[in-house]
Amino acid sequence: MGRLRPLPPILPLIVYHSEAEWRIPLDFAASYGLADETLRPYLLDFPYSLVDLGRIDDGRLSREEVLRIGLLILKHGSRDGDPREILLKLGRIAAGLGFGDLVAMVRYIMVEGDETDVAMVRDMLREVTPNQETKVMGAALDAYKAEWKAEGIEIGVTKGQAKGKADILTRQLRRRFGSIPESASRKVVTASDDQLNTWAENILDAATLEDVFAEPRTN
Repeated sequence: MGRLRPLPPILPLIVYHSEAEWRIPLDFAASYGLADETLRPYLLDFPYSLVDLGRIDDGRLSREEVLRIGLLILKHGSRDGDPREILLKLGRIAAGLGFGDLVAMVRYIMVEGDETDVAMVRDMLREVTPNQETKVMGAALDAYKAEWKAEGIEIGVTKGQAKGKADILTRQLRRRFGSIPESASRKVVTASDDQLNTWAENILDAATLEDVFAEPRTN
């Protein structure tokens, strides 16, 4: 005889980020197009929670700095328009929230973004925080290094330090540039610890995958 196994709870949540207001009822059954109402008692129905970012003030999107910036980018950065103008708008909003928010935004965009290069970010910072772009970029790099080190230690405990760092770098490369060739994967797997650290830092400034692995220039 089979035994009932408890299922994990599922909490339905929609995070909505369009400019238009959400006007759909907050229950699943409202989505059915029923020709025969006698079927309704047998159909799946449940309420769901809605987070409509367009109706929430930017500074109140979250108490957590990194999550607040992620939601801010989702709210303003995913809409159609000139990428440079959108980036400038995001920079002004983040700077208005605080230095830490601006740093978090720069770190997030440089690592996660796929259409934004270093020159665009620096241009934005020159306009939003004149003469402070180097300070902000440096703080973003420091935050990324700390995150890289902490995650590397955590994964390295179970996989070995070098293997853990290689796994993280591969994941970061895919997040930044999409799919990567097998040759790049082999290069990461066989790299030394110093090489992995250097390439991890290069991600923030690299416009292409090749830039990550480029040899440092000598004067």
